Amino acid sequence: MLTELQLSNFKSWRELDIKLGRVTGLFGTNSSGKSSILQFLLMLKQTAESSDKGLVLDLGGQNRLVDLGSFKDLIYFHREDLPLKWRVAWSWPDGYDRASDNFETSVAVVYEDRQIKLSSISYEMIDSFFAYQKDEDVACKTAYGAIFLYQIYYLAPLREYPQRQYQWSGASPSHVGYRGENTINAILAATIRNETRIIPESNEEKPFQEVIAYWLKKLGLIHEFKLKEIAEGTGLFRAIVKKSPESPEAFLTDVGFGVSQVLPALVLLYYVPEGSIILMEQPEIHLHPSVQSGLADVILQVSKQRNIQVIVESHSEHLLQRFQLRVAEESYPVDDLKLYFCDSQQGESKLVDLEMDEFGDIKNYPDNFFGDEMAEMAATHKAALKRKMQAQVK
Repeated sequence: MLTELQLSNFKSWRELDIKLGRVTGLFGTNSSGKSSILQFLLMLKQTAESSDKGLVLDLGGQNRLVDLGSFKDLIYFHREDLPLKWRVAWSWPDGYDRASDNFETSVAVVYEDRQIKLSSISYEMIDSFFAYQKDEDVACKTAYGAIFLYQIYYLAPLREYPQRQYQWSGASPSHVGYRGENTINAILAATIRNETRIIPESNEEKPFQEVIAYWLKKLGLIHEFKLKEIAEGTGLFRAIVKKSPESPEAFLTDVGFGVSQVLPALVLLYYVPEGSIILMEQPEIHLHPSVQSGLADVILQVSKQRNIQVIVESHSEHLLQRFQLRVAEESYPVDDLKLYFCDSQQGESKLVDLEMDEFGDIKNYPDNFFGDEMAEMAATHKAALKRKMQAQVK
């Protein structure tokens, strides 16, 4: 699990120091730097997984995990003379033999001679320490703590549209895909492997597909969900749903769009290996407010149950309020939940640590966090009163 990220001169972040919990929520206005935090971690993952082991940073490109352009595009205020620095700390999740061990790596890179070059790097792991300076005759190190980078899984804000049928060759994808394009294949792969997961309310082990169907019903989206092969041996499957007990079967394409958008998030949470790190951008898109609240419950319950860390970037006040409620009810420990508000001041991002107590109350709630709700209500009342007075005059 990631425990802390310190960052200097990345995009709109002059300085960032963020502590991470089992579940971390990033909230804030548009262009406030929320997504940049996720992009940085994705850039490191992309670099670690690059086939070019001498590459200091893989900035990506079209159809890649993340596309950051050039060094000038990603550096603070486009100042190529500034170094990009970071420190990442992580630990093993609860339940592992090495859960008490902490690790960290610190890196600095610079832009010289039209190239991104490693300036310094250091590792601290258990009782060992390694340090490198660019003037020393040491091979370039680019893994940047790959021990956790390979365990990062990402779901982008815009997911694939549902299809009337899906081709499955028997492959087992490593994840649902950045846009959820492998979601159905992942369900089928888990099903053929006879994988089971625990349903929270009953604490019973159930088949993978049944657990996903349970949550779709629990969220109030549909009554029934299953995958059917069109004809045996064809490898062509259809996602069949029922909106209510009395309604006829329908294809996934013929029900509300929100079902297909939340499905990749549910499958991702249950499909990745235990101990994984999941990054989600705006998982609430296209979802009714009540479903947004329910999704917060899924995130909290699965994170505890499967030792998974979730970092979610969101605009949803319903997600936040459900987090607060579960802390107030003592359903989720406040120490495992970190919430932040990102703001931008004159082009520079700032981070506000939302201080939540054991009763779920946020002590330092920022002004206009999700807009000025009371002002909107007062303005609506005033406008209605004005119109009524005008009507009486007529």
